[in-house]
Amino acid sequence: MELHISLHVGVHIEHESTRTLVQAILWAGGHQSLPDEAQARSLYTYLETILEDQQHRASPPYDLLIISGDDNLWRRNSTPLIALIERLSLWPLPLLVLTDVDYSQIKEIAHHHAHVAFLPRSPLMMKLFFQTLGRLTHTSSQIPASLLYGHEQEGRRTAQRFEWLDQRQAWLDQRQAWLQQRQAWIEARLVDPHPQQEWLAEQLAWIEQEWEEVNHQQRKLFDLRRWLARYQSRIDEGEPLPPPFREAQ
Repeated sequence: MELHISLHVGVHIEHESTRTLVQAILWAGGHQSLPDEAQARSLYTYLETILEDQQHRASPPYDLLIISGDDNLWRRNSTPLIALIERLSLWPLPLLVLTDVDYSQIKEIAHHHAHVAFLPRSPLMMKLFFQTLGRLTHTSSQIPASLLYGHEQEGRRTAQRFEWLDQRQAWLDQRQAWLQQRQAWIEARLVDPHPQQEWLAEQLAWIEQEWEEVNHQQRKLFDLRRWLARYQSRIDEGEPLPPPFREAQ
């Protein structure tokens, strides 16, 4: 049975934005984030320092370690790093690795070391993050209510944005229909000699410019809708949300 307890989590993440995000998520989940005080040191050195404490401790200093560094370490299947991971299992000390390496390159490590889990670093999926956290530490795997509340608010705002996009699409459809009618009317009068031939030609040139603007607005609307669909998907999955969409000027 899973227990709702506060975890002491050691953190060594070389990517600053990922480190900030992970610490914020842990804090929201009621867990204590304990980042590496000497963040500039290598992942090897960090793990070696923790293992040195093993000689003087009956239990590990953390409930979990979250690490992320040079992805090439995992691509090379680094033997020294694997040796450190095997020594961590003697406590045992659960280890969560954030990396963008293809799983086929690390599946052997994950298969032979049950206390180690790998998750994509980008994007960091919040639902999967808490599920993995719960599996490794046998604690609650639920996304904190405080984070869910923020997603609920964004879900309502996203629904309003979709409604606005539908309204904008309806306006563009009306504009297109009017331009088609106007263009057909002018082209019909340009076939035969007309006393206002020059004026009709000017009107047709203006309509062509309007078509360019309408098509531009359609492309922008398509991009907005596609981005908003991805945003809604992240809300549904409980993932950390990206910054608001900014339309190109």
